[in-house]
Amino acid sequence: MNKHFFRRVSLLLFILVIIFSAGCSKTTKVNSSVPVMTANELSVYDKTIKKSIYIGMTKNDVEKTIGEASNVQNENGGKIYLYDNLSIVYTDDAITWMAIGDNDSSYDNFNYNTDISLGEKKDDVVKKLGSAAKETPMKSSNKELDLYYYLAKGKNLTKVQMPQKPTEGYGVVFTYSGDKLDEVMITNYNANK
Repeated sequence: MNKHFFRRVSLLLFILVIIFSAGCSKTTKVNSSVPVMTANELSVYDKTIKKSIYIGMTKNDVEKTIGEASNVQNENGGKIYLYDNLSIVYTDDAITWMAIGDNDSSYDNFNYNTDISLGEKKDDVVKKLGSAAKETPMKSSNKELDLYYYLAKGKNLTKVQMPQKPTEGYGVVFTYSGDKLDEVMITNYNANK
């Protein structure tokens, strides 16, 4: 099996444990000066073709935009589609989870949204997005996870404090190695209803 795939699945499972466990990390105040976002801004941006892949996009639209998956991995009854350094999970033919980044890959063609790049310093990400709803150091490595949580307010998304067990909204996890952005994962919790 693919080393890249197992790293992503392990990190996804670790994040799910963090999210669903009570009291594992402290919740911080949310920076209200950060502008409201739209759901399409929860996206990755392909710098080569200058197009975005966003939560809710159909598999057909993704393949029209960036081509077919280079690999498909079966995991726990679901499938993870690998497009170079972009991993995607579809539910009912729409993206519900995606991730970019990996220490083992030199392919860094994707940004989070249009202006946050892998390798960017944590302080620069915080300047653009405000403080995270949760910050969680990973005990087994020098990595740290920052989670941003958004709820839909009409057509816009508003950053809010994260509940113990989210059943709606959107989560964006930034993984840092030291102070450098290593990976970004975006989840649509609404799709689990």
